[in-house]
Amino acid sequence: MDDKQWRKAEQLAARPYFTIINREETEKGGRYYVATHPDLSGCRADGQTPEEAKQELAKARVDFIYFLLEDNLTVPDPKTYEVKSKAEQFEKYPIIPKQERPIPHVGYIVEALVIA
Repeated sequence: MDDKQWRKAEQLAARPYFTIINREETEKGGRYYVATHPDLSGCRADGQTPEEAKQELAKARVDFIYFLLEDNLTVPDPKTYEVKSKAEQFEKYPIIPKQERPIPHVGYIVEALVIA
């Protein structure tokens, strides 16, 4: 591991990436939370609580960015998202079965916690 590149990944990961946390259920009815960054496609982490998922995502974000740098790929800049109220979200995107949901984007989140 290149220490200089790791430090650069840590600096880039410290930027304010928008976070989405979704509550998921296991086949046996247990719950867990999955945290993602829309700007870093594929960067995700889970936890037993929203806070744990967010903490794990912070660690995953550094690893994710490190490997982008290692492969000479562009690290996306964080974007600003407008988060609508729950009422506005449901007006525009009614609750639909999970398998048929579009990927959440631009702050319209269905059954998710949004943490900026």
